Amino acid sequence: SGGNVSGIPTNSNPADVINMSLGGSGSCSSTTQNSINTARSNGTVVVIAAGKDNDNSANYNPGNCEGV
Repeated sequence: SGGNVSGIPTNSNPADVINMSLGGSGSCSSTTQNSINTARSNGTVVVIAAGKDNDNSANYNPGNCEGV
């Protein structure tokens, strides 16, 4: 998303959209939430799968993180 990584050259083509289809049970971790926050502050839209088990998506991360 155009974030800075120490020792790595600046990405001249940062992502406009990050689309992830992954998940685990439980709440959104602070590491994942911080990553999403950074991507969004860089102007990137973050799209996350909401689950496909006919269950409440609030039970799965990163779908239950804020800003996705």
